[in-house]
Amino acid sequence: MNIRTINLQSTDSTNNFLRGYVMDDNDDIVVVKADYQTAGRGQGVNKWESEDGKNLLFSLLVRPHTVPVTSQFILSMTMAVALKETLDSYAEGFELKWPNDIYWHDSKISGTLIETTVSGKGLGRCIFGVGINVNQQTFTSDAPNPVSLFAITGQEEDITELLNKVVEAFCKYYTMLAAGRYAEISDLYHAALYRRHGFHAYRDADGTFDAVTVAYGVRNFEHLEQGYAEMHRVLAKGGMLCVVELSTPTNPIIKWFYDIYTRHIIPFIGRSKSKDARAYSYLPESIAAVPQGEAMLQIMRRVGFTDCRAIAMTFGTCSIYLGIK
Repeated sequence: MNIRTINLQSTDSTNNFLRGYVMDDNDDIVVVKADYQTAGRGQGVNKWESEDGKNLLFSLLVRPHTVPVTSQFILSMTMAVALKETLDSYAEGFELKWPNDIYWHDSKISGTLIETTVSGKGLGRCIFGVGINVNQQTFTSDAPNPVSLFAITGQEEDITELLNKVVEAFCKYYTMLAAGRYAEISDLYHAALYRRHGFHAYRDADGTFDAVTVAYGVRNFEHLEQGYAEMHRVLAKGGMLCVVELSTPTNPIIKWFYDIYTRHIIPFIGRSKSKDARAYSYLPESIAAVPQGEAMLQIMRRVGFTDCRAIAMTFGTCSIYLGIK
């Protein structure tokens, strides 16, 4: 593979840098590494804390044209298994916390923020923004459980060498992905999941509790019915499953406005924020691809849920699916 590497002393965000970057036709992968990010991001509104020059901060850009929109989570799995394999060469005890964090025991060492665009029926560009805590010894933010490679191994590690190992591992798994070997990558990913065995209680300020939760996520399940079957398996008898998912309105007037918003206004916002007109066009396509209404309830019934019902919310743009084990 042809890999172009760009080194920056400082930038607001390596993802932002690559978002407007035009790839050369001869480049398969573009990697941008920064010693420091002034606006590094985590999931949602979270910030990524990193001491200047102490950690590995990079973004990696590919053009996964052959990956269908409905299978885009395979990209997340590809980077996750590459990161884990790399960190495994330094110490034992690393696991993948869904969807793409890397944990060492119960502490977080790495996180990945992924941005994709759609081209036709496949994906156009994919940017992986990765942060790995390497040599930082003190964390001052309110992040609950950070850990660095230094804290694990007791010695400082070469950050450039670590990046090279990550890119090498990613190339291996990306080649597998390009060859259609999705199942192998998926097996590696699921075998390494954090807390994949047994039952683990949730904890909040009032103590612990048991629950099965999923919100705005089932449309990204690799195997929808298998995902519902697993939720049924772990749920206590008599317990309730509650799924919240985006949906398409059935009222023709509301649907007309909905189509304008999702197919025109959202891409316009994407263009203004990310300089890419199709930055958010995957959203309506992924919503349309997932079963809705009675079709979703039939899947729930097939795996064993009873008293299944769907509740349309916000003019039908969101649905709540309920079922009892």
